[in-house]
Parts: sequence; structure tokens; C-alpha cells
Amino acid sequence: MAYKGYALLDSVTGLVSNEFLPTSQFTTITTTPYNVLLKDNMVCCSGSAASVVLPSAVTAGIGSRFIVKNCDTSIITITSTSGTMDGEAIIYLAVQYQSIAFESDGTNWQVPYAYKTAPESIAAYSDSTTQQHLHIGGADDAYSVQFNHTENEHGFSRDNGGVGTTVTISNADPAVITWAAHGMAIGDTVYFTTDGTLPTGITVDTKYYIITAGFAAGEFEIATYPEGMAIATSSAGAGTHKGHDSSRIFFTTTGDYLIAVSAIADSDTINKKMDLWASIDGTNVERSNTITNIPNANSELIVAVAFIVSITTAGSYFQLKTTANDDGVQMKATVAGTNPTRPACPSIIVAIHKVSK
Repeated sequence: MAYKGYALLDSVTGLVSNEFLPTSQFTTITTTPYNVLLKDNMVCCSGSAASVVLPSAVTAGIGSRFIVKNCDTSIITITSTSGTMDGEAIIYLAVQYQSIAFESDGTNWQVPYAYKTAPESIAAYSDSTTQQHLHIGGADDAYSVQFNHTENEHGFSRDNGGVGTTVTISNADPAVITWAAHGMAIGDTVYFTTDGTLPTGITVDTKYYIITAGFAAGEFEIATYPEGMAIATSSAGAGTHKGHDSSRIFFTTTGDYLIAVSAIADSDTINKKMDLWASIDGTNVERSNTITNIPNANSELIVAVAFIVSITTAGSYFQLKTTANDDGVQMKATVAGTNPTRPACPSIIVAIHKVSK
């Protein structure tokens, strides 16, 4: 038995096997994407190279093997022209000097056990705004939690990569948001940015909820809380407007994920409660709710909770939901401080790490 590029000891004599084969080409790359050549043996990603594409497992042929090594501090994305990699469409090398080997079975790429490291999918999101509970008591009054900052994202997608989607907003009562194939649901949150001016009645970087009225596949109306009245605009605005899907986080691959959440609960009166729970594809995750009692006004309690969720369909999305028993309850953001200088405190932070293959 021989592995290209490695000397194996004979199990009986203890001597180097005469089946030892010399290594093939060692390739260091500094620009990407890099399409692995059939003559390559090890591909070392350096100088911010971040994307490697394996050849077709069929074309390479049974037994062909390649090793990809992260020789840099960036996260390496590995895909294949044809065939999966241990069932995955994308694998990440997130740690410097981490490496992984791929061997063709003639159809797909398999990862030999001795070289196996868990594919890295990691992300972190936060929100810089105070998220208020403006209305209490409605049957549909579950507030989707918003995220407006992407701190890190590999193996996930939020808000079209964070760039948003070009939309049109009518000058009307109610205002209609035209957003082609938006894919969102009633109760999801959005915010808007522009390179000009938004129509009067809608404010930049402000959280709005998609409501039942006027909801369709390519358009919707918005309100300041889930059961609120539709917002009206009184001017047409100017420039190109972007809509941001701010509550959904999409999983690129299937598997098990650890989700850690930290939020700041606050209330303007005593003895109020806030619930926070997880949702996958619009369905509540069983036994995920955390209820926080806020005993004093303006006490700013930290809500820290972790979930493990199993994603069985690539493209599924995760949301956090919250509700409260008083409209004075909020998740509070704090601006940057001085003396000493310190960063702003988001209203909520979520970190996600894939823990399965």
C-alpha cells in the first residue's frame, strides 16, 4: 500500500516499503481563485489567497489525491468543479497551518480519516440599535431580532452578503416596497439605506416589520411593530435605495451548529419580562426559550444563552425571536465610551460555529 509523497514502513520488516512514490508538485499560491492542476500535490495558500477549486473528481480519476494547506491567516474556501467533498459543497480552512487531503473515488472527493479536520463555518453578527418592544399583547407580536453588522461570515449568508438589495418605495399611503423575489415572511425585519434620500416617512437604518397588509412575493408594506399600521410616505425621495433583510441568517451547508447569543435586556419599570428564543425556517425551536425577569428599572441585565441546532437542508435560515410583557422593555445598545476609550456595546451579538463535519 502506498500513498503518494509518503514513505510507509513495512508492517513485518519495519523497513521503508519499496512502493514509496515521490511527491509531485508543491504549489504556493498568493492570488485566488486557484484552480488545482492535476500535477499539483500540495497547494499552500499564502499572501491572502482565499479560494481553491479542486478539479472534477471524475476527471482526476480514482485515487488522485490533493492536499490543501492554509499557510496564511485568512480563511480558505475550498470548492470542487464537480463532485462533493465528504458530502459537502464547500469546506473552509479557518485556522492557520490547518490542512486537509482529498482523494477521488471516481465520482466525489473523499477525505482520508488521518487527514480529516472539521470544515470550519463561522460567523458573528451584531446590532448597533436599541430594539424596542413597541406593542404588547397581539397574537402575532413576536418580534424578529435584527442584525445590522456582519463581524465575520464564512459558511453563512445574511442580507445578500451584507450589501442589501435594490428596491423601490412608492410615494403613497400606504407605502409599498417593491422587492423582487424577497423570500421573506410576515414579521421579518428590514431596514433601508440610500445613496440619496429616502421617501419622507421612512428613516435610514431604522428597523421596520413586514406586515400582513399588502404582502406578496415581490412587494410588501411595513410598520414600526409587527401588528402596527402601514407606514405612509409623503415624498418620492431620490437616488438608489437598498433594502436589507436584517433578521435572517442562512446556512450554506447541513450539519450541527453551536449558536451563542448575548443581549442586553432593559426596562423603564420594575418587574418586567423578556422572552428570547430560536426559530429555524419560521418554526420555533423546541425548548429554546429563555425568559429574563428585569426586577429594577434601567438595570440592563445580560441575557446569555447557547443553542445547538441541526440543519438538515442547505439554505435553511435561523432567526431569533423576542417578546415582552411591557412596551418599556427593550434590548439596549450603548454608544462608544470615553475615559477610558471603549467600543460601543451592541444590543445583541450572535456567534455561530459549525461543530459537525
